[in-house]
Amino acid sequence: MSTTIKIKRETSLRLTKVLGELIAEKGKRMSYDDLINYLLDIFNEFKKKEKTKSKLDEGTKRLLEKIKMSFDIAGPEDYSEYDYEDLGG
Repeated sequence: MSTTIKIKRETSLRLTKVLGELIAEKGKRMSYDDLINYLLDIFNEFKKKEKTKSKLDEGTKRLLEKIKMSFDIAGPEDYSEYDYEDLGG
């Protein structure tokens, strides 16, 4: 089944240029349908990466929150260097 869509002449020229580049790159004959599917695949991959990126960002935020948390069991003296010569031994 085919369908007709209306696009501006400028859009048609841009699509034709991209189609020509894709034909040259792939080295095989392609249709506008092939081009549209190719562009849709690129779009879907982009969206998939954006979702993954958002998940990583959320995980990073949670990790940073945990790192910034303070605990009552540790004080400033726990972060200072020790002089091990006073241990004797």
